[in-house]
Amino acid sequence: MTCRCPASVRTAVLLACTILALAPTAEAQRGPASQLTIVDAVPDVLGQTLTINGVNFGSASLAVTVDGFGPLTVLSQTRTQVVVILPALPAGSYLVSVSRGPSQQDSDTFVATLGALGPKGDKGDKGDPGEKGEPGEKGEKGDRGDKGDRGDAGPQGLKGDKGPAGDPGPMGPAGPNTTDDNTMYIGADRNNDESGSTLQFGVDGASTATLNEAGDLSVHGVVKPAGVQLDGLEFGMFPVHATMGNTNTLCGLTSDGNAMSGVAMQWDGLECGGFFANGDTATIISPGDADLLRVYDEDDINMAGNNANPRFAVDGSGNIRVGGGTGSRGCVMDGDGTVIAGTCFSDARFKQDVTPLGSVLDKLTRLEPKRYRYRSTAFPDKHFGNSEQVGLIAQEVEAVLPELVVKDPDGFRAVRYNNLPMLMLQAIRELKEENDMLKRAVAALEEQMNR
Repeated sequence: MTCRCPASVRTAVLLACTILALAPTAEAQRGPASQLTIVDAVPDVLGQTLTINGVNFGSASLAVTVDGFGPLTVLSQTRTQVVVILPALPAGSYLVSVSRGPSQQDSDTFVATLGALGPKGDKGDKGDPGEKGEPGEKGEKGDRGDKGDRGDAGPQGLKGDKGPAGDPGPMGPAGPNTTDDNTMYIGADRNNDESGSTLQFGVDGASTATLNEAGDLSVHGVVKPAGVQLDGLEFGMFPVHATMGNTNTLCGLTSDGNAMSGVAMQWDGLECGGFFANGDTATIISPGDADLLRVYDEDDINMAGNNANPRFAVDGSGNIRVGGGTGSRGCVMDGDGTVIAGTCFSDARFKQDVTPLGSVLDKLTRLEPKRYRYRSTAFPDKHFGNSEQVGLIAQEVEAVLPELVVKDPDGFRAVRYNNLPMLMLQAIRELKEENDMLKRAVAALEEQMNR
């Protein structure tokens, strides 16, 4: 059965066609028992399905098309109904075709109307909670179980804090001195079995340095710059504590106070550098003005000063550089090797278990970026800043894309922001695919109306 519309109606179909579905005639319904007949076609735009009702669909595979698009994917099929996936189409009327074979009685067509999708309705009110059920009967007491095996020993406890250093003992009496060829022995006689020999230096009865029989050297206080020099490099050690601010000592550091312990070096009395630490912080003092910290590979550096670019560097402005220079790789990763940023290996020969991402557009549109400030005062150990931030809430992300959220041992959540660009790239591909499909649908309608 054919439907002919006036020219004005055919033109309006491009915007919004509201032609009612044409039901089959009574003669068609009373046709041969094997005649395939479509009764109606019901689209579900929100669920993206098209339900076609009729008779004599049979059990063989059906070919379903909409305005030449297809064959469409069949979700379910009976003798009187077939459900297919509905492609994304604009509002209008479309010719639905169902076929089970080459003969005329094995196929039928139907004109179905696809309306525009209305706005999303408001969220309904939360329903009342159901009544509390009656408690079940108490079960019988079970038999006493067998005694379990003895558990493994628990882990070793944490190492206790180091106790304070004791006061140096009084200087002992001088031991006998012996000579043998070109060697001089200070302490116990080398020919007897006495132990505990030491060589001590001191002032006014107080020990300042000790060398024991095992070769261990203990220095009580600061090794002054004038005390150790290596080719112009003045070397100072702070084996107990070091504080900053006294310009009369090496690099403005002194062993008085209780700040940090470490090692300091000074070049020609001008530039200083060192490493210091206490119970919470490790500090590096750089002698450089341009680059405060450089890390080299041992094969890229030589004593003549002709060094390659550092693998890692921090300059005086706080900028961080990674990689070995122009054309080299500089990749930043987290603790488990997941890429965060930079120029990273992506060669197919390095990869396995490669699979497509699948559809992510709907999930990404459910993520809502927000402005916020961190509760830096409540969580000082997290070192949060006080400025306004823009980002996502981890609990909201977890509900949509749980693979983007990780938890620390205390249960606090973090978001893998580094994975978002790849997901957004996939979403752009999905948008383009939908846009191309809409262009084809509009072109097909224009061609049909111009016939």
